[in-house]
Amino acid sequence: MGAHGERVADPRELRPALERALATGGPAVIHVDVDPVKHMWAPGLMHFKDMHLEPKGK
Repeated sequence: MGAHGERVADPRELRPALERALATGGPAVIHVDVDPVKHMWAPGLMHFKDMHLEPKGK
């Protein structure tokens, strides 16, 4: 589709990836790997989840 795309696994590579994306002058997607367990319960996540619960049936 013509967009720049890359994957970043090392946090030190994020800035260079962003710079490459900006240098393209067009759309870009950067996939950043994160630890799914470490980030599972980020501050405020439970509040966000509670706000989006389906209504309970009667």
